[in-house]
Amino acid sequence: MNNSFLQLRELEMAEFVAHRQDGVRAKVEQRLRRQEFIGNVLELFFPKLADTLTVMAGGEAIEGQEDYPTIGEDPSANDSATKRLPGPEDRDEIIR
Repeated sequence: MNNSFLQLRELEMAEFVAHRQDGVRAKVEQRLRRQEFIGNVLELFFPKLADTLTVMAGGEAIEGQEDYPTIGEDPSANDSATKRLPGPEDRDEIIR
C-alpha cells in the first residue's frame, strides 16, 4: 500500500535537490558572510573608535596599553634571542 503523501514528499524533495538546493545554499552562505562581517565590525572597530574618541576628548584610554609590551620592553624576548642552539661555535664547518 503506497501513501500518496509520502510519494508527494519524495517528489518535492527530488525537485528541491535538483533545482533549488544550490540557490538556497548560496543565499545562506551570503547571509552568513554578511552577519560575520557585521559582527567583526561591531567587535573590533567600534571599541577602538570609542577609545580613540575618548582619548581625543582628553580622557584616559579604556584599554590598558601596558598589557601589550613591545619587543624592546619585554625582557623575556631579549633572553630568548641571545640563547644559541647547540652546534659549531665559531668554526666554519657545515653540519650534514
